[in-house]
Amino acid sequence: MEQLKERLARELLQDLHVQIVERGDFSVPVQAIEVQYTPISRAPMDVLMKMILLVIKKMPIKSPTQISELLHVEILFITDILQALMRERMLTQDTSYHLTEKGEQQLALGIFEQQLETTIDTLLYSTLHEAFVASSLEDIETNVYLPEPLEDVPETINIEDEIYCAQLTQSTAQLVTTIEQVSHQQVYDVPCLYFVLYNKEEDSYYARVWHVLDAQWDAQVEAKLNQQQRLIWREKYTTKEELNHG
Repeated sequence: MEQLKERLARELLQDLHVQIVERGDFSVPVQAIEVQYTPISRAPMDVLMKMILLVIKKMPIKSPTQISELLHVEILFITDILQALMRERMLTQDTSYHLTEKGEQQLALGIFEQQLETTIDTLLYSTLHEAFVASSLEDIETNVYLPEPLEDVPETINIEDEIYCAQLTQSTAQLVTTIEQVSHQQVYDVPCLYFVLYNKEEDSYYARVWHVLDAQWDAQVEAKLNQQQRLIWREKYTTKEELNHG
């Protein structure tokens, strides 16, 4: 960690107008959230499925045998597809088969949506960033560098299901439209390194913050520190400078 601190300091001091007046570390909280959902696969409808739906739409069909004879396709294939369509509520059956509203919609779009097995995933959410984070749970759990927490970080989490769905759709590459259960798990401390800089040319104080696990500068945490501490830094370090030259 000391080597990382020195490397970052050298990088910042490449600007000859800048000096580091303070450096340190802190941690920011990341909430692990367990989410249960049933994803949906979405794929172009194959030709045989489309033909079966069109046949059912246009004429009264009472049995798979009728479709098999009309399309000259083995009844086994017809039966498998009919079962899938019934399972996905695209068809109903009383004395004959009928397309449901969902079946009509998917036929018109040429898309077949199929529910997959119920899945449980763990998402990581930062209340400070008000966003899900990309750090892996394994990296967070194995981290042993635990500085003191940053003060005044929001604790309340209020995430709409639509946000969970969008995040899971993006991260799993599967369509997620409903969330079945959400459970807040452990809160982890994620380390950051900070540097308070003084730019002599601009006469300004500001912070740079390095997110250790993401291995990048964190603009949002920097903005929070600058908003809260900039006037304090000016008073603190301007007074020190005046005393040093007094």
